Formats: sequence, structure tokens, C-alpha cells
Amino acid sequence: TGQTLAFAWRALSEAVNSSPAALRLAVEAKPAQVRVLKCRGGLAHPAPIALAGH
Repeated sequence: TGQTLAFAWRALSEAVNSSPAALRLAVEAKPAQVRVLKCRGGLAHPAPIALAGH
């Protein structure tokens, strides 16, 4: 029915390869941030998104 959520973890070196995924993120530990690599239907966010510390 298309109502499924799935995550696939790949090495960052695989980011250069194509993927049918609608959303591709790169999660980094230090500094804690997320980069939007691909966002179907719109432009990827140009800058990393910082994650708040605990």
C-alpha cells in the first residue's frame, strides 16, 4: 500500500552512486550534524543541519 518506512545504512563512500531513494541523508558524529544529499521534489539543503547536544 506504500505505507512502509524503511532505512538502509550505507557507507558514505556510496553517496556518489545513484539510488532510487526519495531522501538520502548523511549523518555525522563529530560535529553532530545531518546533511541532506538528496530530496525528491525539492532542492537538497545546502548546509549541514546541526544536531543539539545532550
